[in-house]
Amino acid sequence: MGKKDWSKYPGRLVKSYAGLPGVGLTISGFLLGAAALIPGVNIAGSIILGIGAGIGGVSILGGAISAIPQEFREAVQLVGKYETLDSLADIDPPLYKIGIVGISRSGKSTLTKSFCRIPEEKREEGKTEGKTTELYVYIYGLFLSPKEGDTVNNTKFLGFIDGDGAAYYQQLKIAQESDFLCVVVDHNSIGKESHKNRNIAQIDKDRLTKHEEFLDQIYQHLKNQRKENPLSRIHFLLNKKDFWNKNGSQSSNELESWFETHINKWRDTALFTKSISFDYHSNQEVEYIQKFESEILNALTAEDA
Repeated sequence: MGKKDWSKYPGRLVKSYAGLPGVGLTISGFLLGAAALIPGVNIAGSIILGIGAGIGGVSILGGAISAIPQEFREAVQLVGKYETLDSLADIDPPLYKIGIVGISRSGKSTLTKSFCRIPEEKREEGKTEGKTTELYVYIYGLFLSPKEGDTVNNTKFLGFIDGDGAAYYQQLKIAQESDFLCVVVDHNSIGKESHKNRNIAQIDKDRLTKHEEFLDQIYQHLKNQRKENPLSRIHFLLNKKDFWNKNGSQSSNELESWFETHINKWRDTALFTKSISFDYHSNQEVEYIQKFESEILNALTAEDA
């Protein structure tokens, strides 16, 4: 028999009894039965008492059984699958949730797919015309180097949460639910599939303004929702380095300065995270994917310390 979360049983029990018709019948039956004890009242009240008590007893027993928590699902059996955000509570061991947020076409989904090595046939799930349209969690097993004396498989199960960059309510939800939050920004909206005949290195000032507005919304939301329960880490990525690095040194330096200025604002005032880090990134180069993995490992190590 699998593990169950019995701490949820009292709440489930109360919920299962709420509005149960059998309980109502039981009370009615007892009241009518009590009336049968009054001199001169027909003995039929005793019969109603028995019927009501019987129905109520069955209902109470059924409610007690239905309130028994379901068995936990083993995380190892879910690796490589998509889950909804609301379905994670019964997974054992609990997932370390990696939230990837940013405005549309910044490279969030590509980062998840590159890091998790998601098979090609799964890469378009939840996608329409290259954009993520659903809020989903992809489960990934990250093998950790065993500590001295370890005799068990040292794997950490991660849940990568991704959503539609144009749906800010999804992005706020992801930020709120994450343990490790990755915020992805870029210099323009051009992706690898849409750069033909376009200046891939050009810095789009309007795009940077949209990033600033998005960062402010995320900041305010986390300030209200996670101050009492800080995130493990917030990691900022300036994506598409393989594009914007083609600019002259002055233009690239200006972009990097813009990026680091906003990070420093968060470092000075963000009380809703235990640590903040950043990097320059490209989803197209393995080196940067490996560096991102190192950041996650560092955060996990700090959590276990």
